[in-house]
Amino acid sequence: MKASRAVAQKAFAVACIVLVLGLQAWTIFPPGSRSRDRHWPFLNYPMYSRANHRGDSVVMSELRAVPCGRPDTTLPVRASVLRIELGRYWDMMRRLSRPDTPQRLLDTLSRLTRAGIPVDVCGVELWRQVLILEQRGVRLEESPWTRFRQWTIEPDSSRRSVKPSHQ
Repeated sequence: MKASRAVAQKAFAVACIVLVLGLQAWTIFPPGSRSRDRHWPFLNYPMYSRANHRGDSVVMSELRAVPCGRPDTTLPVRASVLRIELGRYWDMMRRLSRPDTPQRLLDTLSRLTRAGIPVDVCGVELWRQVLILEQRGVRLEESPWTRFRQWTIEPDSSRRSVKPSHQ
């Protein structure tokens, strides 16, 4: 009797271990989609990131809102302002960088920006900073932020849509 109970306990322990390992593998390599090698399962920690070498460029992106009546001023729009998960925010930034930005994404961005920023917003801009890795790292002072793309938000707040502007 004791032997069969010990075997059952060991089988339960093995089943739990297999379940935990299986769930971790599913998180790392989700079925039916690309692997999550860029933002490993839980965090963007250097140990899990791809290595960069001297001469490589790293593109930093930042979303900014333009308050109405102050076109020379911009306010940073972070994931916490939009109240979305960081992974969704990074995906949105990647999709906004493409020339064929879907209108649905722009509409959602407009709605979230208006809800998250306490001032009237008339535009949204995507800014970029390109950093070149050198022997001693990067020099931020040599890499200015530049406006990459911009969209105007219609003043009619009931419609809440974004129109791309021509640069």
